[in-house]
Amino acid sequence: MPLPTPKKDETKSEFITRCVEDKVMSSEFENISQRVAVCQSQWDNKDKPKKEKKYNEIEYDHEYNFTEKEMEELHENGVLYVTQTDGEGTEMVIKFTYQNK
Repeated sequence: MPLPTPKKDETKSEFITRCVEDKVMSSEFENISQRVAVCQSQWDNKDKPKKEKKYNEIEYDHEYNFTEKEMEELHENGVLYVTQTDGEGTEMVIKFTYQNK
């Protein structure tokens, strides 16, 4: 759900109060300190321009750049398995498939 944003003529105090008491905020952030921090961030960023999404731009969480050898393997076999470790040490295996149409 979208986070609350400041209204045009709303003061900082009014916004933070409304934001912290918001039902969505309460359900997503049970800890009051987290809600205050998120609301403060919303207030601090209220005048920053919104990033325009380019046509056909897809939002993503991870990015992976293939090596030349991996790309060749993917094209030759139609499948490539890549093992990566996140910042917390959790290892994950990603399966890439390729079909030449």
